[in-house]
Amino acid sequence: EEGPFDAVSKLLTGQYDRLSMADKLDAYFIDSSLVPLMIHENYFRSRPTSARSIQGKPVSDHLKLMAAAADSLSLSEKVESLIRGSNQEWSLAPLHGYMSCVLPSYYVHGALSGQIMFPSWFGNNSKATKSNRLLKEISNHTFLA
Repeated sequence: EEGPFDAVSKLLTGQYDRLSMADKLDAYFIDSSLVPLMIHENYFRSRPTSARSIQGKPVSDHLKLMAAAADSLSLSEKVESLIRGSNQEWSLAPLHGYMSCVLPSYYVHGALSGQIMFPSWFGNNSKATKSNRLLKEISNHTFLA
């Protein structure tokens, strides 16, 4: 059985071109919460090996392709907020998969340098939560004195 690391490897390497759209979306649905974070963490480690089309024009400039991937990731956050928000628009999950995984990978797939990294967001979020908890404790003790 495939896991998130396998999915990200398929999407960010040359395997991308051999996958159907259904296969690409299936990679997202392996773990629709984790795979987009892993794409976000690792897309800049991938080096496109050929030009990609942006708005109908072939582009081979690495920085422009990275910017296009970042734009797609940014817009996918808006879709995710609709999915996880008060209305729970789960019908938008395939669109989120396309915008958070398929499209960014289209722009940057090719040669992946180094190993696929687990999202640093989890560690950063844990640190922030701990810091906030400690700050509240200090605040409570300060006001008691």
